Amino acid sequence: MLPKIHKAFNSWTFPDKMPPGSPRVSDCNSEYKNVASFIDSILKPPAKKHPSYIKNTYDFVDQIAKLVISDGCLLITLDVEKYTNIVTMLKGLLQ
Repeated sequence: MLPKIHKAFNSWTFPDKMPPGSPRVSDCNSEYKNVASFIDSILKPPAKKHPSYIKNTYDFVDQIAKLVISDGCLLITLDVEKYTNIVTMLKGLLQ
């Protein structure tokens, strides 16, 4: 389980001790590995050509090092697929 530490303490499984979890399952050497590898081989070449493509953590750090961020602005990253209510989350960060 991946702990959801961003959740309010009173919603934790055991308040102030253990947050709820999001299940994670390894797919290594599963029956879907070959299909996933094939799909990856098809999707990766065009994805690498997209201007927003980030190869890895080092590439990301190199790209943000070149950014000029104005005073009063925040650089925020998040997993859009996981957070369906981004506006509420951002309001919480900015309060």
